[in-house]
Amino acid sequence: MSLSAWICVDPTLAARARSTVVATLLLSRSKAKILWDHHLTWRMREGGIVEKTFELLLVEDNLGDVDLVKEALKEVPLAKRLHVARDGLEALAFLRREGSFAEVPHPNLILLDLNLPKKDGREVLAEIKQDEDLRRTPVVILTSSAAEADIIKCYDLHANSYVTKPVDYEDISRVIRATMEFWLGSVTLPPR
Repeated sequence: MSLSAWICVDPTLAARARSTVVATLLLSRSKAKILWDHHLTWRMREGGIVEKTFELLLVEDNLGDVDLVKEALKEVPLAKRLHVARDGLEALAFLRREGSFAEVPHPNLILLDLNLPKKDGREVLAEIKQDEDLRRTPVVILTSSAAEADIIKCYDLHANSYVTKPVDYEDISRVIRATMEFWLGSVTLPPR
């Protein structure tokens, strides 16, 4: 199978997408056309199968929880790339593509802890949902808090779902798998 790729930059789309290149990939044998836009990454697998890669942002300061999420994600049979922000300010810089994050992809889904250093998860959620460029990005609250006040506050701030982290590895693995399969496998995510 021969593979040809043409890259072109559409200045209008690139400006709207914060200088992201828009490309068209043509597979000569199957004549399939794929638009590669800035919110999905496409990768070629063996046999000429092209699949999309979901970009995930985990906002979590606890390294043990980061490792648990990474391990649980290995069991999700979807192509994904995990980015980690360790505090609320870093998460907002990532989402706004500021400083060293200027070239990062926009995530398809945000997993947000509530108890974060520098800027609390509730404040991060409020800023995301008030920002016209970010508000359509689904935010899943992934936290150890089962407090009713936290749940109500997050939904009032327009969280897309609220998941309480179990303490047991097998339970957290099951919850992460179910959450990812729902958000990445069943839901139609908004275009960016």
